Amino acid sequence: MGGIPWLGPVAFHSSRVGECSENLNAEECAYRMGFWRYWYQADRVYGLATVIFFLTTILLFSIIHALSRTLTPSNRKVTGSKARKAFRYLCYKNYTLGGISTPPLGVMFLLGTGAVVFLCLMLGPQPYYWPNSPTKSYGDSPPIATRSGWMALAMLPFLLALSAKANLITALTGVPHEKLQVYHQWVAYAMLVLALVHTFPFIVYNAAQHGLQEQWRTSVFWWTAWLTFASWGPLRRRFYEFFKATHLFAALVFVIFFFLHCDFTLTSVDYFIAAAGVYLVPLVFAWVRGLVVFGLKRRATLVPLSGGAVKISISVDGEDKWRPGQHVFVRFFTLGLHAGTAHPFSICSVARNGEGKSDMVLYVKPAGGLTARLATMAQNNPGCSVAVGIEGAYGGLAVRDLSQFDKVLLIGGGSGAGFTLGLIEDILSRSPDARHIKSVRVVLASRRSPARDWYGDELHRLGQKYAQAKDLVQVTWHETRDTEGVEEAGYPAKKSSSEVGDRVESGDEKGAGLELDVKQGRPSLPELIKGETERYSGESIAVVVCGPEGMANDVRGAAAQAQRQSGSGEVYLHVEGFS
Repeated sequence: MGGIPWLGPVAFHSSRVGECSENLNAEECAYRMGFWRYWYQADRVYGLATVIFFLTTILLFSIIHALSRTLTPSNRKVTGSKARKAFRYLCYKNYTLGGISTPPLGVMFLLGTGAVVFLCLMLGPQPYYWPNSPTKSYGDSPPIATRSGWMALAMLPFLLALSAKANLITALTGVPHEKLQVYHQWVAYAMLVLALVHTFPFIVYNAAQHGLQEQWRTSVFWWTAWLTFASWGPLRRRFYEFFKATHLFAALVFVIFFFLHCDFTLTSVDYFIAAAGVYLVPLVFAWVRGLVVFGLKRRATLVPLSGGAVKISISVDGEDKWRPGQHVFVRFFTLGLHAGTAHPFSICSVARNGEGKSDMVLYVKPAGGLTARLATMAQNNPGCSVAVGIEGAYGGLAVRDLSQFDKVLLIGGGSGAGFTLGLIEDILSRSPDARHIKSVRVVLASRRSPARDWYGDELHRLGQKYAQAKDLVQVTWHETRDTEGVEEAGYPAKKSSSEVGDRVESGDEKGAGLELDVKQGRPSLPELIKGETERYSGESIAVVVCGPEGMANDVRGAAAQAQRQSGSGEVYLHVEGFS
């Protein structure tokens, strides 16, 4: 397993012919060639077993996704209600341990299942080391190192597939790419553990046999360790610009060293071909789709808003090029080094304006790096135009139309308030033809009261455009600046909102816009959701939240608990990860 592959004749698969050592008898040779121990079949035993586990999991969730798409608003209330509630409970319920949020129960169950399967594959077969002696040699590669290496290699195509924004797993299962990132991270952790288990037995073996004069092909594993450590959630969020700049480079170096390390052993090259296919083909598809849908370059207009936010407007030819709740990756060509990376932003508008064009609106809360530069440009030159490239749209709600629910509850925190505007307009545009929806309640929380001004202006516009808006939509704005309220990094406050608020007209013209019911203090989201589900018992409710992690966790817990309430109707939850 050494050398440089391109200096010799290329053979994609190495030979499987292995001769038993002359110093082993027939029984010992049979032991060496056992199903779980034979080196020349390890790729088929452990590599394919790993692939089968991943493919079986993907197939299972693809079937669930296909069945869910057959449900209509009329039969959703009677088809598999208990099973659907149990499934959603597993998808929504999570925990906070030491300030760190766990994945939902269902995700942890799936990760735990994978851990058990791979631990059994790695630790179950015996022996871990060959019983070599000065007169007998079963082989130089410790069996536990062999099987852990093949398992790690077999994970590579799935690791790369899970990292792509456009990928086959999303196409088959309906799970958007941002929700697959937790699996991408944990597969990386699993590969790191397997890589270490692959490495240390060689160190032990060579220390005993050759005085540590082993080739030390461990460079690949240092890159693995760096990739997994630097991708840890808190570090990634804190140093996002640095993460974006280094992650792809480190990943490329890792794959190259991994390829050299494998050196065409048995069927190892097949996994690299598969990895390239599942990553590069969707990547090219995403680029081509972005060019076809949005063109090579669009112009984005930057407008400063009160509270330090920035409104980005991009005029797009055509309509229906995105759905409410989706996000795009935007590349700003005029920002120097930042032009090399695309940043995600939630779309806060509907994809139609009745004139054959669509205005894509993005609201940005500056947080450093690229967003800080955008804010500076907008402040120095309001209304300036910059060249951008757009990739997407991705993600979105699992349901295509929120107006099919009886009740909709939209929750926004901090910069997530703008995310609700596109959903409100989409519901209002459909409501004349919708027979189900009865009310839309919007609950917002922000420490900065100036942000209420630009949000109120948008509500005023919606109130003028849609006559039914005032009867259908109720908006409550919670100002938390005087309490330990909403923060971009968390949601720690426990103080309930005041019951006494000010009703503020969202526009300058009385009666023209929607009203904002302004309250002080943090909203009690668990009590709010519980009250709504009890009040509308037996009816369907959609809950959508976009805000800090703590706010999302509160809503997750309340939505999960609602699945267990007797007599409650359908409670659907969507958590938006971008803003």
